Amino acid sequence: LSFICKTDPCTDSITNLPYPERRTDNCDYTQDQKCDDLISSTWYKTEALMLDHCPQKSSCGALYPIWLDGQEPSVSEGAVVRTACLVGSSCCDRTYNIKIKNCTSFQAYCLPSTTGCPERYCFGNFIQ
Repeated sequence: LSFICKTDPCTDSITNLPYPERRTDNCDYTQDQKCDDLISSTWYKTEALMLDHCPQKSSCGALYPIWLDGQEPSVSEGAVVRTACLVGSSCCDRTYNIKIKNCTSFQAYCLPSTTGCPERYCFGNFIQ
């Protein structure tokens, strides 16, 4: 992550996170596979927070959801690296390092592409 996402996502134009409404833990997995193995490793903007608890397998629109194992950063912390966990046979079968920055009115996530399909980053509530 040190070689990607070097720009400031709070001031630069960044891509909206695709399909945030289909990434919630109440969105079940279907045969229409939703995957993040082809996303670009770049900053994504969203008004939803990454899920910070272990969801059930086959939720968030994917067989293997990925959730944030830690806390969202405060604005004063700047861009931080956090661990995200893939749910498989346990709540944390594999980990990904992600970068997050709190931009006050939205969150920015630097998400690496996943290693397989159907793996997908899971998001929850929208910022109030």
